[in-house]
Amino acid sequence: MCLLRHFDAEKALKIIADNAEKMAELVEAVAGKLGLESTEVAMLGGMLEHDTFLRAGFIRVMDSRFPAIECIAPKKDACAGAVMMAKEMLKETE
Repeated sequence: MCLLRHFDAEKALKIIADNAEKMAELVEAVAGKLGLESTEVAMLGGMLEHDTFLRAGFIRVMDSRFPAIECIAPKKDACAGAVMMAKEMLKETE
């Protein structure tokens, strides 16, 4: 039995659109918690770093709901971010 026969593109696109909405809600929550009205959000991770339906949907949701928050390509990779965070944590313990 071929799984592709049961593939429903409309349902798949709905799942992707729902995930784009949920990711935008997470950005909204973090920005609100940090008191940021306008900022940049780096799109890190395979699904957002490449041209996918999720990336396009996320950018579309962000542009329509949060025009002051700009979606950008990451300036550095996740490893560099972890190193920066570790350095900050070390400073706090001194």
